[in-house]
Amino acid sequence: MKNTILCVLCLFLLSISCAAYAQNAENISIRLTFAGDVTLGSEEYLWDKSFSLVSFAEKQGYDYFFKEVKPLFEMDDLTIVNLEGVLSDSAEDENTEKTYRFRGPAAFAQILSSGSVEMVNLANNHTLDYGERGYVDTCEALDDAGIRRFGGGVVAVEEIRGIKLAFVGLSYTQDCEAERTWLQNEITRLKGEAGVSAVIFGYHGGTEYSEVRNENQETMASLAVDAGADLV
Repeated sequence: MKNTILCVLCLFLLSISCAAYAQNAENISIRLTFAGDVTLGSEEYLWDKSFSLVSFAEKQGYDYFFKEVKPLFEMDDLTIVNLEGVLSDSAEDENTEKTYRFRGPAAFAQILSSGSVEMVNLANNHTLDYGERGYVDTCEALDDAGIRRFGGGVVAVEEIRGIKLAFVGLSYTQDCEAERTWLQNEITRLKGEAGVSAVIFGYHGGTEYSEVRNENQETMASLAVDAGADLV
C-alpha cells in the first residue's frame, strides 16, 4: 500500500492487557503496544531534500522520531510496528517495476531501538522493494540493532514472565491458498507442539484511505481466529 513518504509513525496505538494462564501460576498480565506503518527512509531521489527523513536524521539524530511516543512505548512489555521499507546501504536488486520503493540506510534500525520499539512485522508490500539483497540487509540491520522480526513465513516467539507468545504475519501480497493453509497449520502447530500460550496475527492489507475494513481483511482475520489465534 502506498505510504506517505515522510510518515514516520501512524498513530494507531493500542495498549492491551493479555491475560495468560500458566499452570499453577497466578493470572499474569502482559502489555503489548502496536503502532502502524513505519517507513524509515523514502524514495531515493528525496534523500538530499531538506524535508526528507534522511535529512532530518542527520540534523536531529535518531532519537528525534519517536521521542513523543517513547514514554508510552517504555511502559509496555513489547512494542510492535509494521516496518514498511528496506534498510540497506545498497541499491542493488532495486525493483524498478514498482512505482514506489522505500529505502533507508541500514543504521536507521537504531531509530527503532532508540525509540523503545522491540519488534517489527516484515509482511508487507515494501519489504522486497530491493529484492533479496534488500531483504537480507534489512534482516541483518534489525538483528544488529536487537530488533526481533516476524512475517512472511518467519515466526517470532517471545517469552515474557514465563508466558510464550508467538507472532505471525502475512500481507495481502501473500494472500493465496498456499499461505492461508500455512497460516492455519502454523497456528495449530504453535498452539500444540510448540506450546505457546497465545498467538498474535498481524495482517497488512486493506483499502488505502478507507475508514472501514474490507472483505479480505475480514476473511483473513476470521481464518486466523478459527485456527486458534488469540489476537489479530
